[in-house]
Amino acid sequence: MIVTINDLAKIREQYQDQKLILSSGTFDLLHVGHLHYLQAAKTYGDVLIVLLSGDQRIKARKGDDRPIIPEVDRTEMLDALKIVD
Repeated sequence: MIVTINDLAKIREQYQDQKLILSSGTFDLLHVGHLHYLQAAKTYGDVLIVLLSGDQRIKARKGDDRPIIPEVDRTEMLDALKIVD
């Protein structure tokens, strides 16, 4: 499920009886290390929420050649991972 940061309070309410795990990252050129990181994060709770850095933030930190994969595509790839709730 893809949501915005403004939806976090609703998500907290929806899963009030479960332990939420919040992770964040760029996930540009998604690779197996990212998968292992997310799998490990999931072991700490019931629901894994992933915050994704936007294109402008990445450009500001890593330069004009980044990100390689646009935000909309990175979002869709993370959403497709079974490990991410």
